[in-house]
Amino acid sequence: MQGQSGRNTTGTPRGRSTVERLPASVREAVDAAIADGASIDEITALIRENGGSCSRSAVGRYAKRSRDQSRRRDEAVRLLESWRKKAEEGGADPTGLVAIEALRTLAVLTVADLGTGKGRVTAEVLSRLSLALRRIEVTDKLRTDQGRAAAKAAPADRKERRGGV
Repeated sequence: MQGQSGRNTTGTPRGRSTVERLPASVREAVDAAIADGASIDEITALIRENGGSCSRSAVGRYAKRSRDQSRRRDEAVRLLESWRKKAEEGGADPTGLVAIEALRTLAVLTVADLGTGKGRVTAEVLSRLSLALRRIEVTDKLRTDQGRAAAKAAPADRKERRGGV
């Protein structure tokens, strides 16, 4: 339960776990251990060896959040790479496509997080996100139209040059 002082009943500041409040060097060792697949007990022991103190449950929650973030980051990198390859195969500039797809994915994830109670996104942020998507799509369409117009003009230019030679 939250008290008036901005602290919960354990006395820790709101929003920061006991693992997050550890010294940076210990937290870096914890993050490395999580990345290496260490167990909760191994990580808890590591913290204690370095002079810190955390409960198993705090370590477990921190490790779960860290692994979830890592999975989402890896998935995003894979998606961005696949979008880039798809754009290059189609002969398009990958920058616009990747930006559009990244923003679309962000929008979907944001809406999904709102449904779980994890999201803290306001209607204003969603509105700005949708406006950014629309602007990118319009720019991408203009770029595509300009490319088509240039492709149509190229054969006509060649005919004029041949006729004049």
